Amino acid sequence: MNGSSRGCLRKTEIGGALRDKNGCVLALCSGPMGEGYAANAKLLAIENGLEIFANSGWVGCKHLVIESDPMLSISWCLNPCIQPWNFAKVFKRVDT
Repeated sequence: MNGSSRGCLRKTEIGGALRDKNGCVLALCSGPMGEGYAANAKLLAIENGLEIFANSGWVGCKHLVIESDPMLSISWCLNPCIQPWNFAKVFKRVDT
């Protein structure tokens, strides 16, 4: 999953692919996510990928590996102590 805003507060877009362990594409997603920064877009892309996975019926029968660049968004998901307060609602949704 990936997101971009070209480095400053602008229109953000996300895009990504959910693949199986062999690299075969299971689902694709892309689209606008409103105004924000690159880190926001990457976090929203991760959230979008998790939603697709959770609603797909693959939970329990497929493994989920999240890859994103930069790893900052991933580290926020893994370490609540460093999560920016303005993303609290997103992290709450990701955690459920």
